[in-house]
Amino acid sequence: ENCLVAMHAGLEIASTTGVHTWTFQLLVNGYGGALAGQDLEAAAQIAARLESHAAGAGRSNLCLYHHFQAWEAMLRKDLMRALQQERTALRMAIEVGCPYFEALCRLALAEVHAECGDERKSIAHLQQLRPLVEAVNNRHLEFTCLIGFGRIALDHGRQRSGLSALRRGLALGRGLEAQRCPRLV
Repeated sequence: ENCLVAMHAGLEIASTTGVHTWTFQLLVNGYGGALAGQDLEAAAQIAARLESHAAGAGRSNLCLYHHFQAWEAMLRKDLMRALQQERTALRMAIEVGCPYFEALCRLALAEVHAECGDERKSIAHLQQLRPLVEAVNNRHLEFTCLIGFGRIALDHGRQRSGLSALRRGLALGRGLEAQRCPRLV
């Protein structure tokens, strides 16, 4: 909800000033915010607005746009569209040399392949996560990948590896939360 409010405020400033340098970024992040809130109606409206700005967007921004299109497709249970959009996002992440986005896209592709019943391709993407996450050295990304891996592993009957990843991810998450919100004594 806060993301959509910020998007609208930014777009209002752009409209008032006539400076539209960040319009695509505002819209794409609003799109992600709508998807996070599972507001598919708002997401579809924002996606329609994004289409007219996509031609002038850079590859990094388009990577995020396609990643979010895949997310919307997953929420709508359109697995083939999700697969197509996430493959496009991954290709762009690799082309621009952004291992952070590459890791997010590979995790998402692993999930889509798992939903499609293609465990071999799902595992192939999951196996490529560790070196990417280590190279990026971002604890939030590591947390996201551990939790995602754990959930996929459990969904496919891999109890030991799934629980291990979830334990590590939750321990990491507790540490991140403690850093963000220290307890008052």
